[in-house]
Order: sequence, then C-alpha cells, then structure tokens
Amino acid sequence: MAPDQPNLDPHKLRAIGKFFEEKENRGAPPAKSQESSRPSKPPRPKNRGASRAQDWEPDLEEDEYPETFERYERRSTSRPVAKNLDSLPIVTIVEARGLDFVVSNQGELQIAKLAARLVVSGIPSPIVAGDDVRVTSLSGRLRIDAVEPRRSVLGRFVGKTDARSTFDPIAANLDLVVLVCSPTSPPFRPGLIDRYLTAAALEQLPFAICLNKTDLGVTSEVETMLEGYRSIGVTVFTTSAETGDGIDMLKDALASKISLFTGHSGVGKSTLLNAIEPDLGRRTGEVTQSISGEGKGRHTTTSARLIPLSSPDTYVVDSPGIREFGLGPISPDDLLVGFPEIVERSQHCQTRHCLHRGEPGCAVEAVLPQTPFGAHRLASYRLLSGETPQADSPPDPPDA
Repeated sequence: MAPDQPNLDPHKLRAIGKFFEEKENRGAPPAKSQESSRPSKPPRPKNRGASRAQDWEPDLEEDEYPETFERYERRSTSRPVAKNLDSLPIVTIVEARGLDFVVSNQGELQIAKLAARLVVSGIPSPIVAGDDVRVTSLSGRLRIDAVEPRRSVLGRFVGKTDARSTFDPIAANLDLVVLVCSPTSPPFRPGLIDRYLTAAALEQLPFAICLNKTDLGVTSEVETMLEGYRSIGVTVFTTSAETGDGIDMLKDALASKISLFTGHSGVGKSTLLNAIEPDLGRRTGEVTQSISGEGKGRHTTTSARLIPLSSPDTYVVDSPGIREFGLGPISPDDLLVGFPEIVERSQHCQTRHCLHRGEPGCAVEAVLPQTPFGAHRLASYRLLSGETPQADSPPDPPDA
C-alpha cells in the first residue's frame, strides 16, 4: 500500500518544483533573459564590521609618528634616528660622491654615509664640499644626521632659464671666489666673468680674477678687459704656474680663507694648486684642440674637493671645469648687483625706470659704449637681462 500523499494545493506544488529546479541549476551561469535589457544588480557587499572600516584615518598627529617611520617616498631604515642633534660632533665635507661623503674628522679623512631619512627619492643630495655636518658613529662608521646652516654657497642654475631651472651648488661656507682663466688656451671669455661676478655679489662674497698662463702672452684686448674689471673694484691676479710669476701674491691672498677655484676646463686650476703647494700632486691635463681651432679643456678634476694648504686655516676647493654657468631666474634689481658701473650711471638717466635699451636721455648709453670695456659690459647686461623673466613693472633707479 503506497504511503499517503500529502494533500498539497497547486501553489505549494509549484513552489516545491521551483525549489528543486533551482537546486539542480545552482552553480551554472544564469541564462540571459531575452525579455528585459535591464542590467543586473551588482552583488551586495559583505558587512565587514566597524573594526575593518575602509576609510581608515590615523589618530596620531604629524609630529607623533615614530621617528623610524619614513614618509614622503623616503628610503626606509630600521636604525634609530639620532636624538639631541645639537650634541653630535661637527665634521666638514671634503668631497661629495653621490650618497657617500669624504669628511675631515679632527684632521683624519673618513667616509660618511647619508642618513636614509635625509635621502629623497630622485633628488640628488645638496650637500657639497665645505658644508659642516653633524655625524653619528655606528660600528666604526659615520652617518650624517644633520647639516649645519651655511654662511654662503656658490652654485649655478642648470636647465631652462625660467622657474624650471635647478640650482646646482658647487661649494659652501666660502670666503673668496677665484675665477681662473687663460689669455689664449682656452680663450679668454669675459662673459663668464660677468656671470660669476654677479653670482658672487648676490652672496656677498669677495670675487677675484686669476689670469693664469701669462707665459703664453697676453693680448692688448685682454689687458684692456682686466683694467676695466680693476676699475669696478675686482681684484685681478696674473700668474704663471710654469714660471712661478704671481704665485706668492696669490698664495698670500688665500691665507686664512676657504677659497673656491673655478673656471673652464684647461685653465690650470690644479696646476696652480701644485705651484702653490708642491706636495699636493693634483692631477693635471693638457688642452685639447677642437676642429674650430679653439682650445677646450679636458676634465682632470671630477668632483669638487676641499684641500687644506700649509698655511693655518687655509683651504681651497678645487672644482671641476665648467662648460656653462647659468644665473637662472633673476630679477633686474638682483642682476644690477653685478654691474656697479651701470648702477652708478643710471642715477643720471632722465627716463624713470630706464632699462638702458634706447630710452631718451639714458646716461648709461651715453657713457659706457665710449670704451671697449664699457661696451662689453652694457652688451653683457642686456644679454643677461634678456635671459631672465621681466618684472611686472620696471625697477626704480637706485637712490643717490
């Protein structure tokens, strides 16, 4: 006898059939309905609870983060950050080699590593020869943890002549800038002198010209230019590392100072240092000859290096030869710092805000072009002012 079948109404029978049908089709991809083009609803997100909130915000303030945590894409480090930086010993950077630095620690040369928290990804280190830094000794090695404020820094701008140009420091904490040049090999370039003179004046650094290789002969044009620079207060040395002429006078001027030797490759910066201090043994090279016949120096110094001389507290930064020296974005007022003769004459200009570019009654144009040096300086000023962004309004003439 068959068991009794439950007495189910048609609605319940259809529901039971639909249940078993869905059970058999579970896991299979759903068939697309041809009756409706409405998009399917997205899956409902699971509730993960309040402890797994998606928009998490830290409770700590900026200065409460553990100091070993590195932010802003800086390289991480597991070593503790030095406390009480003011109590750390101070050493002087002798030479920068990427992230490694040669330092002078109580007269002994050592290698120091830059602390990882001071390294920003993709940005070269701004620490240069002459900088004073505070270091920590870790297992016999030195780590740079802080950089002392600079008294001065000289550098150039590379790249565009607008706000996108980058400042490239050469040396820091200087007392004197010496631009070494040559009368013929490589050629004498007064335009470079004007750029260095302006950069040094902006840093309020004494500036001097050293014409080396005078044994090769000095033309009347070069002599005229040197006399012109003397007339505006620039110190000029004439030397010959081959014959020894002028070496003693230059050496006396360097005493008790940190001086920078800079200039084009091949002008004899390292040769001059060997003449001043014969025991240094700095590498030297000869000037190469280009197709155009103009001599171009060969780099023998690859990085700026702070060199102690025999005189007490006397150092020279021997820098690599430069191909170009850019002033970068500079205002007309700042540019005039390197042109004192234009500042003096501009007080008599009849046109207010005179730019010395053909304005009526320009006292600068009435006087400077009368001499070769003055004509060069006015042309150099116009060239440099043309490379820089102009101010919204012309500057007022200097006060008398």
